[in-house]
Amino acid sequence: MIKDRKVAYITVKNADYIRTLQFGRMLKQYASESIVVSSEKGNPLTRSLDIRKKIRDIDLNYYDVVIAGFLPQLIWKDIRKRLSASSSDRFNKTVLVADMFLSLYDTVVLDRKLLSRSGHIAGLCKKLDKLVVNDASLIITDTKADAEYFINEFCEGKGAFETLYLEADPELVNMDGGIEEHACEYSDIEACGLKNSDIEGDSSEGSFISDVTHANKILYFGTGLPLQGTGYVVDAMKILSEECGCECVYIGGDRYLTSKQKKALRSANITYYKYLPQADLYKQIAGADICLAGHFAPDIDKSDRTIPGKAFIYELYSKKMILGDTRANHEIFSPDERHIFVKRGSVKAIVEAVRSVYGGGNEGS
Repeated sequence: MIKDRKVAYITVKNADYIRTLQFGRMLKQYASESIVVSSEKGNPLTRSLDIRKKIRDIDLNYYDVVIAGFLPQLIWKDIRKRLSASSSDRFNKTVLVADMFLSLYDTVVLDRKLLSRSGHIAGLCKKLDKLVVNDASLIITDTKADAEYFINEFCEGKGAFETLYLEADPELVNMDGGIEEHACEYSDIEACGLKNSDIEGDSSEGSFISDVTHANKILYFGTGLPLQGTGYVVDAMKILSEECGCECVYIGGDRYLTSKQKKALRSANITYYKYLPQADLYKQIAGADICLAGHFAPDIDKSDRTIPGKAFIYELYSKKMILGDTRANHEIFSPDERHIFVKRGSVKAIVEAVRSVYGGGNEGS
């Protein structure tokens, strides 16, 4: 669709996001001419407003293909309006594609639980999801499981779907095994700029003694959204650091952790960074023995349908990783010595998975 054609990729995300960079590389390789329009504003709502202003000065009808990405729901009508501003003949020749990275309804109502399912805004979110799914010439998703979700929940006809998996920038790792300072946001799917209360309860499942040594470095990074199940990560790290002697490094958000988990995160046993510059993040990954990928939340359906973006970066570094046993993860990863699958929602499974790497067993798989 994009080969030797003029293509515009317009995304409600920042320029250094893993998906934005991925499309940039594809367009550079295949398109005859292309532009990437993104925004550096703080959240999807302000970014969508910024994008709307930017495309006012762009003749979208000049392009053969226009791809709206990340949250196309927030800019779809504006793109349609820009395309229909000129002759209908030219408008009919422009192919409009949606890169549906997430569902507004699913994220705000089912995942974040910020709105009631019966509320007016929830209904509007669902309406926007349906609009894009049924209007686009092609809907791109990052997993087959997500494609099934969009088809079952929003598709009213025979929509065309294609799965395009995420891909980390291969130039992140140079020939000497060092770090190239290329931009690549270290987060999974970002929330819609709305805040929720902390997760209730303690997900700890007891203590485990193992023969892992202090030299073993366990790493996790992420934004800390509910679907990631970061509470299970912190509880596992507490056990691994205090009782197994592991060096545990946690990088990222903590807003959905309990007070007890936040205290553990800031103890002497876990190295905690709320944020690291990307070059420093990649150095931490390069020095890790085992990386926790997830998703680990057991009761959020989106956890089962999405592959954590961090897993693609871990894969680039050929790291041993612990993955949630999800439909999405099984689409591209197979259980082996570098890819250990664990039951979601289980601290014990994460701890035993680390033990299995050093003890030769498969208790956590």
